[in-house]
Amino acid sequence: MTYSLFDLNEHVQRAVALNFTEPVWISAEIAHCALSRGHYYISLVQKSDESDETLAQAEAILWASDFRRLLRTPDLNLPDLLQAGLTLRMQVRVDFHIKYGYRLHIQDVDAAYTLGLLELQRRQTLQRLQTDGLLERNKQLQLKPVLQRIAVVSSSTAAGLADFMDQLENNAFDYRIETVLFDVAVQGKNAEMEIIDAFERIAQAKYAFDCVVVIRGGGSKLDLSVFDGYEMARAAAHLNLPVLTGIGHETDDSVLDKVAFMALKTPTAVAEAIIQHNLFFENRLMQTAQQIQLAAQWRIKGLEAALTQQEKWLHLISDRKLTQTREQLAHIEQQLPVLASWHMQRLKQNLIQTEKLLHSLSPQTILKRGYSMTLKAGKIMTDPELLLDGDTIITRLSSGEIISVVKK
Repeated sequence: MTYSLFDLNEHVQRAVALNFTEPVWISAEIAHCALSRGHYYISLVQKSDESDETLAQAEAILWASDFRRLLRTPDLNLPDLLQAGLTLRMQVRVDFHIKYGYRLHIQDVDAAYTLGLLELQRRQTLQRLQTDGLLERNKQLQLKPVLQRIAVVSSSTAAGLADFMDQLENNAFDYRIETVLFDVAVQGKNAEMEIIDAFERIAQAKYAFDCVVVIRGGGSKLDLSVFDGYEMARAAAHLNLPVLTGIGHETDDSVLDKVAFMALKTPTAVAEAIIQHNLFFENRLMQTAQQIQLAAQWRIKGLEAALTQQEKWLHLISDRKLTQTREQLAHIEQQLPVLASWHMQRLKQNLIQTEKLLHSLSPQTILKRGYSMTLKAGKIMTDPELLLDGDTIITRLSSGEIISVVKK
């Protein structure tokens, strides 16, 4: 027997209608969500816990009327839940249309289930980071004394970015701080991969920056769940630059906040922290300058005191030396006539002795002793060989002279 497609679908429609008379609660992950004319067309999947293999899939629709009704539910924040990648607990009515086929009509959504599941995943991620030794890795880095070059990871359209830049550029201390924006999505399915890619690009140019700032601004817990991913936190932990976060939520901290070097509540608070850090360095610099100036002043005063003391000692020593010299001169002046007289006597005695010596050595004295001198032409002869026969010589005695002629 051969059924027509219509007959088969009609049979399936009756079977579904008989077996699913009431809506049922299911859990599934949103693979794709599209809005058209107020209606949400959603692709649901269930994946394996061990891998990303798809075990089941179905198409679902949230009619505009049901969407408006659910919007009135307190604390539901339905638009935040309708995002790809989130797992929802939904009440659905199973429908099989002969023409359009199998489809689930969403009647209700349990926000607590999704939030609880996200919190469980968050805790598991934190435990994994702790086990891998990554939770404190970035906190062990040191901030440079001055933060002047900042890598900013944010969406160019984020309101928080504008607040951050305004706070930096119009700071009261006229600090010049350079920023480089790494434009990324901060929510949605692709946000985590874009932020990880930004971290990788920053790591390649780490010497160009002093720190990394991640900014998002305000948002619901579901909006901010993108910052709870393990891979993003792992990439931030492995950065060799301090990470500062201003993701913009006041109560809960994201996983990225836990991994970051410093987590602040708002982008403005991050900018203020950077300015305060630089101001602290300037204050320390000024204090050091004052300490150096004070130390120099004390040193100069000490040297001046030492010079004054030396000057006094020099005056005292010079006065003593002058007094001693004057006393020595006065003593010499008193002793000078005596010394001169004594010296003159010594010289006189020396002259007398010299005179006596000269007198004893004079030729006349020698002649008186019986000696004689022989002269030839006025010259004293000491060698007989110098005389010739017939030479006239004079022999001088103490009492006269004898003139002789040499014969032999």
